[in-house]
Amino acid sequence: MLPIIGITSSAADKTLTSVQKTYVNAVAAAGGIPVVLPNKPGFENEYLAACNGLLFSGGGDVQAKYFSQDNHEKVSGISEERDMFEITLARLAFEAKKPLLGICRGEQVINVALGGNLIQHIDGHDQKDARSTATHSIDITDGTKLRKWLGQSSVRVNSFHHQLADKLAPGFIVTARSAEGFTEAYEYSGDWFCACYQWHPEAMLESPEHALMIELFRPFIEACK
Repeated sequence: MLPIIGITSSAADKTLTSVQKTYVNAVAAAGGIPVVLPNKPGFENEYLAACNGLLFSGGGDVQAKYFSQDNHEKVSGISEERDMFEITLARLAFEAKKPLLGICRGEQVINVALGGNLIQHIDGHDQKDARSTATHSIDITDGTKLRKWLGQSSVRVNSFHHQLADKLAPGFIVTARSAEGFTEAYEYSGDWFCACYQWHPEAMLESPEHALMIELFRPFIEACK
């Protein structure tokens, strides 16, 4: 049976439980069964038991109180329910060694949940181009799983964020940096599968020229089997 992948959902509209279809398409293309998870604190253990792996999707900012800071004035899109739900889910997944994939906000909230913190605001990383368009280059760290999966020392990616991981949680290593030296990707250094990306590889897959990005989903799906 194909592995069931729970995808965390947006809190942008209080009347809807939804995710960008690009996440669903990417999981399916890589060989998983995508299932959207509503943000319902209290159901984390049940979701964890029902899924073979979890994809933490993008969305609004993570509240700074979860890493002992005050919110920056430009923090937006906050959802107390989603923060509580995803932080609890990430911690349970870590304890159970359930495979995790984090994208954009997902990269940030996993780091916060497991003991890291964030840079709360930077300028110039929220592109106006189409979501499938790559707008800047990142350098991939030699000897990492990411370098093995992509087979390249540098790739161009898209960018839709103003927050990003700063100090990484224990056990994680940086796998890619922007030209300014910001963390663009990280992975767990041990046997547990957890890989996180600040860009949106699922959106890039909508353009045939970025077909290589499927290689970020295939190892995740394989780890979930």
